[in-house]
Amino acid sequence: MKIEKNIPLPSSVRKYSNKYELLHDLEVLDSVYFESRKECRAAYVILKDRNPDKAYATRMENDGQRLWRTK
Repeated sequence: MKIEKNIPLPSSVRKYSNKYELLHDLEVLDSVYFESRKECRAAYVILKDRNPDKAYATRMENDGQRLWRTK
């Protein structure tokens, strides 16, 4: 390991999967069912990050989880 000086810091670029692009068309009270909690959580985080003025909720359902747009 060595200390280096004057190395430029690259800009931070967030890349999101196009997998969730469809979710940006959700209207209030529309919902989407996910078979895994992990996938639902990923979608929730992306939506909240890109749309801070909108609100979303998730609930367990059967073996998966459902995400609603609430505002």
